[in-house]
Amino acid sequence: MRKPSPATVIASIALFVALGGTAIAAKHYLITSTSQIKPSVLKKLRGNTGPGGSPGLPGAQGPSGPMATAGANGSNGARGSTGPEGEAGPEGTPGADGTSIVARAHNVAPVAGGTTLGFTSVPITGGAWDQGAEELNGFAGEVTVTIPPESECTDSFDGDGAIQVLLDGTEIGSVGMTTHHSEETITAQLSWSPPTWLSVNKATSHSLSARIWTRCGEIGTGDNTGGHFTLDSIKIAVVGAQ
Repeated sequence: MRKPSPATVIASIALFVALGGTAIAAKHYLITSTSQIKPSVLKKLRGNTGPGGSPGLPGAQGPSGPMATAGANGSNGARGSTGPEGEAGPEGTPGADGTSIVARAHNVAPVAGGTTLGFTSVPITGGAWDQGAEELNGFAGEVTVTIPPESECTDSFDGDGAIQVLLDGTEIGSVGMTTHHSEETITAQLSWSPPTWLSVNKATSHSLSARIWTRCGEIGTGDNTGGHFTLDSIKIAVVGAQ
């Protein structure tokens, strides 16, 4: 067998040393964890945080939990049984007697004042009723009247007039009227003469009537050559109370 030459031996040793040194160097500088990197360098190596991703889809609903059971009674203890019913209290005092409408009267149609100084009757319907013994009757009502302008009252008298309500032929209520520069229609409450309440000792039948009075345009002979007051409507309610 032929022996290697000195040059071959030296070259082999040199190659071994070179390879061995490289392996040693590689093993010495091999980085296996970020803890081997200086923090300041590691910070530079890491990039900025990226934008957040879109939300994920909702997950499936979980099963319902078990129903809770009622807890034990607190310190007040269980509710006791219902006690016996108490005795009835004393009877209260009787309330006041109520009221009711016993008659509703109103005119049949509009009526204009006459052409002479005096009263013109107003046909009324619903104005008859019976009042019981010891029963009280009261009255409430209103009228709507069209009043002519002052220029149509040609006499020296001021243009004025009135609506009157009569109970069994006796006046018990009225409303006055007077002219102004122009024609106008007014609604006014009737004023009632005493007594405020009508009382009788025995059952009595009653009836209401109405009339209109005017002297607009009155002249010496009693003729009325001017305008006329017109009663458009009259409404009367008779209230009964025990």
